[in-house]
Amino acid sequence: MTRGSWPRAAIRFIRSLAATAAVGALYLLAVKLTGVLVGDEGIALLWPVSGLFLGALLFAEDGFWRVLAYGAFAGSLAANLDAGSSVSTSFAFAVLSTAEGLLGALLVLRLANGRSDLQRI
Repeated sequence: MTRGSWPRAAIRFIRSLAATAAVGALYLLAVKLTGVLVGDEGIALLWPVSGLFLGALLFAEDGFWRVLAYGAFAGSLAANLDAGSSVSTSFAFAVLSTAEGLLGALLVLRLANGRSDLQRI
């Protein structure tokens, strides 16, 4: 690694970390708002946060998917822990929620033959 390339890599890492934290905070906020709208009945039949995550993935560049996925995972983990779930249960739900959005976005893009067809909709 050359001397001049290290600061750029560090800045890129810090920006990715900040973006991940922002996405995680927005995810947690969306979960809280969903709880207000749906109520605290235990299991939500409506989960708009997954739709927001899917939409963000569909409109984001491919290189930003990792940041969105890490942020959604962190937000989901924090929301489940805040709801009183155990660490293992919270981790499992965070993995599944993140995978749901990623697989959904991949499926939509595959069925739409890529972003160019999706943008014509």
